[in-house]
Amino acid sequence: MNDDFPDKVNVGVGAYRCDQGMPFVLPVVREAENEIIMEEVDHEYSGIAGCPNFVNLALRFVYGEDCVPLREKRIAGVQTLSGTGGLRVFGEVLHQFGHKHIYVPNPTWGNQYVFVLYLPICITFCHHLGILTFILMFSQYPHLHQCGVRGSEISIL
Repeated sequence: MNDDFPDKVNVGVGAYRCDQGMPFVLPVVREAENEIIMEEVDHEYSGIAGCPNFVNLALRFVYGEDCVPLREKRIAGVQTLSGTGGLRVFGEVLHQFGHKHIYVPNPTWGNQYVFVLYLPICITFCHHLGILTFILMFSQYPHLHQCGVRGSEISIL
């Protein structure tokens, strides 16, 4: 990484890892684990769409409290077991609602697009990282829409 901060954590690989490549559990995660243990929760299953309170808090965190489409209930969310599982559900939803294209960043994890291989959806890769430097190219984000098809403004970033 192009960062000399001694306490940096690599968050670009799908999991937090230390310089030796081992998983790094954030201290706040350990604190949350301890709080859950102390609460002696009953481990009841969530509904098929997940825990509604968690989903609502996550949507407000991602889109902000003042997001008009969120307040107007034009944005929906579900909680899934895993990232790849969530992408599979997302692909099915896209297909059911008639979307024919999906835009995936390049480079990406191999499983970030495999979920749509069995759906009639076209995959287009959009570049957002420097090929040799792997530094995020913020200048590319305003241009990502140029690789899109009108009416199919769906991307996974």
